[in-house]
Amino acid sequence: MPVAVSTLDVCEPASGLPADHFRHWRLTHFLLDGHHKQEAAATVGRPMQLLSLLAVGEGLAESADCARRPGRAEADADAAGLKGR
Repeated sequence: MPVAVSTLDVCEPASGLPADHFRHWRLTHFLLDGHHKQEAAATVGRPMQLLSLLAVGEGLAESADCARRPGRAEADADAAGLKGR
């Protein structure tokens, strides 16, 4: 299974214009191992799993942002067998 270290950046627009006053989330993966498996999966168009270790405090996100990142509640509920209840 490929392994990556990831950083999370959460930014707001610098312009302050109301047309784009959304927080932008960027999760970046730095692949450490398994690049051959990743390339093979991409070549044949198959999905693959990735073990991602989030480096909390290394990106532009606050600790609270890392704790409530999108999809976490759904993943926790699924792991606990609570999804769909």
